[in-house]
Amino acid sequence: MKHFFVLTPLALACGLSQAQSGLHLSGTVDAAVQHIRGSGESRSGMSSGGNATSKLIIRGTEDLGNGLQAGFWLESGFYADEGTFAPVNVRNQPHLTASTSGGMAFDRKAILTLKNPLGTLQAGRDWSPTYETYTGKFDPFAVSIGIGLNYAGSSNGNGVRVANSLAYVSPLLARSLSFKLQHWFGEGADDAFGSGDGMRLNYALGNMVAEAAFARTRLAGGAAIYRNLGVNYSWGDTMASMSFNHDQQGLVASEGWLIGLRQRLGAHELK
Repeated sequence: MKHFFVLTPLALACGLSQAQSGLHLSGTVDAAVQHIRGSGESRSGMSSGGNATSKLIIRGTEDLGNGLQAGFWLESGFYADEGTFAPVNVRNQPHLTASTSGGMAFDRKAILTLKNPLGTLQAGRDWSPTYETYTGKFDPFAVSIGIGLNYAGSSNGNGVRVANSLAYVSPLLARSLSFKLQHWFGEGADDAFGSGDGMRLNYALGNMVAEAAFARTRLAGGAAIYRNLGVNYSWGDTMASMSFNHDQQGLVASEGWLIGLRQRLGAHELK
């Protein structure tokens, strides 16, 4: 009986791998020792996510024929020092989170996709339209150590991810343009709170890439609005970039900007 229970999951796994066009498991484990010294107190300990977020990623694709492809992406953040998983915000409310009590939650991404030559449909918890302007496309340090724009402290809590979302991503148009349209639902007692809309316009031609994005989430304290712009230009081993964001909720507004340079020096980089 023991041999039966051990072999059965292996058989199921083999069957799944054969049925899928592609099944991928990947991720990052980031753990560090840190020492903090402050006024009248100092301490040492372990930390997670000092250079990159610790995460587990499961992705799969299935070829349905006639140019149609289905897929999924599940991504869970966790704390490598404690072995616990990250909580997730509920119904797109910036300060309302669900504790996982150490259990797994796909807080970073959980989407189902359907793709054909006319574009891609996405459903689930996904990146906000404004997220890409914080990545390595425009910030040399990406969303990591030395980040130029503090999105975590922004007035818009949905500047990075949105839940209960539906999105359409266009194919490349005229060899240089593409766009993303997205809507997300609040699904609370009052569906208007936590629901929102956004879009991102991408332009890429030769050595230049530019993006403009807009997102709005309706909240009880007033709509939280993001307006982002990013541009980069590459030549040889050098990339220059800039980004700008304007955030607003009610009468409270904030702005941020970044100018960056990335220079590759063999196997190394200067940022």
